[in-house]
Amino acid sequence: MSDETYIVVGDDGTPKAVVDLALLTEEGAKLGAAMALSCDDPERLDAITAEAVEKYDDPTYSFVISAALRMVTENILAPCMAVAHKATGIDLRDGLDRILRGEEPPRV
Repeated sequence: MSDETYIVVGDDGTPKAVVDLALLTEEGAKLGAAMALSCDDPERLDAITAEAVEKYDDPTYSFVISAALRMVTENILAPCMAVAHKATGIDLRDGLDRILRGEEPPRV
C-alpha cells in the first residue's frame, strides 16, 4: 500500500473498501495506454475490456476506468484535438458540445 490509501465508506459510515489511489492511478494509466494502442482493433479492445472486467472488482473497477479515461483524455485526446484544430481549423469540441446537448454531431 502507498501513502495514498483511503477507506471508502457507505452512507451509513460502514467501511466498504480500501483504496490505494496511487495503485489505481497506475493501473488506470496502463489500461488507458493499452486501449489507446489498440484503438484501431475492435477485437483487441473487446479483449482488453473483458480482461479489465475480470481483473478488477467493484468499486475498484470504477476507479481504474476513471483513471484510464482521464489519462487518455489528457495525454492523447487533448493533443490530438489541438493538432486537428491547428491543421484543419475544425474545433472538435463543437461536436462534443452537440452530443452533450443530445444533438447529432456534425459529420466531417
